[in-house]
Amino acid sequence: MPRSRGRSRGTGPTAIVVGLLIAVIVVAAVALVGIGGGSEGRNDAGGSRRAQSETTRATTTTSSTTRPPIKYTVKSGDVLTSLARFFAVSTSAIVAANEGLDPDRLVEGQVLVIPSPPPVGLVVKPRTVEVGGSVRLKLTGAIEFEIVTFEIDRPTGPFTGPAHSASEDGVVTTTYELGLADPPGVYTVIATGDQGTRAQAALRVEAAGR
Repeated sequence: MPRSRGRSRGTGPTAIVVGLLIAVIVVAAVALVGIGGGSEGRNDAGGSRRAQSETTRATTTTSSTTRPPIKYTVKSGDVLTSLARFFAVSTSAIVAANEGLDPDRLVEGQVLVIPSPPPVGLVVKPRTVEVGGSVRLKLTGAIEFEIVTFEIDRPTGPFTGPAHSASEDGVVTTTYELGLADPPGVYTVIATGDQGTRAQAALRVEAAGR
């Protein structure tokens, strides 16, 4: 009977095998799409954003804008130390810019030349160091006797060292010793003063023996 033969072809072994193969292919294709478009794509995007942020943050160096020398007329009650702190210069710099100035006796109406403040800068030497090594940190341009602390922003978390007092010339120097547990990577060194001075620089730490 023709109709019976037609039904036997539709439900025979060959049709069943073909149907199973098609189902397996479809399921495999769906699984591959899920793997390719899921966490792998999101991880790549997130990793790129983190790397860009760390690089930008690590290479940024801040400094103050240098103003030209100015003239200041002494008022009643002015003292040289307070003027030096106000204008962010050292007392020795003001004395050097005003020949014959008595630093212990300012006269009302006296005109002083206030020199330009030194630019703020932070130097890390060497810029690349191995784990377990040490670096020298030098901040310039701080206010005379300003209290300064250094923060080391490491991959494992920040470390803040003891406070230092800037010299009369606004300079602070110290060293940072890397421990053996400090991992390789890009570190950020941040110097912060209690009178508003702030600067930062990058430090690259490499594995020992490279």
